Amino acid sequence: MRSLTLIRARRLLAVVVGALVVTLCLTVAPASATSDWTRGSAPSTAKYRTASSKIYGGKMSLGVWWKGTDVSVNGRVDDTAGDGRCAIVRIRYQIYYKNKWSGWHHRTVGERACGKGNFGIVYSIRGRYPTRKVKARVCLTKKNSIVTCDPKWR
Repeated sequence: MRSLTLIRARRLLAVVVGALVVTLCLTVAPASATSDWTRGSAPSTAKYRTASSKIYGGKMSLGVWWKGTDVSVNGRVDDTAGDGRCAIVRIRYQIYYKNKWSGWHHRTVGERACGKGNFGIVYSIRGRYPTRKVKARVCLTKKNSIVTCDPKWR
């Protein structure tokens, strides 16, 4: 009886471990979730542009610096309504990796702004890989889920 229980326990363990391995293999992080950015800024000789976005409930302003494909961003986001939703900055961009340009990567950057008059900082971050076509927009979240965004990337 005891050996039968032990055999069943081993089989169950094998099934659980197998399921875990399959789950981990199927849930590899998408490119947009990778660590494409690090703290830092582009060289002082970089070109500069500002991206601004505003919808009811939030606004953002983001500075984008680049020299070739060396890119950095920083800025701020503001909650303009105080309606229980928080304002965030979303960026999209492409990276050069393994000798080719990626599809669009999407990422939330910086702090959330929650409560009318409150703001969040997008600290200076720099691309880890050659980066191009950086665009940004303001989005609103509720319970950490995006509920709406400016329809246009800036």
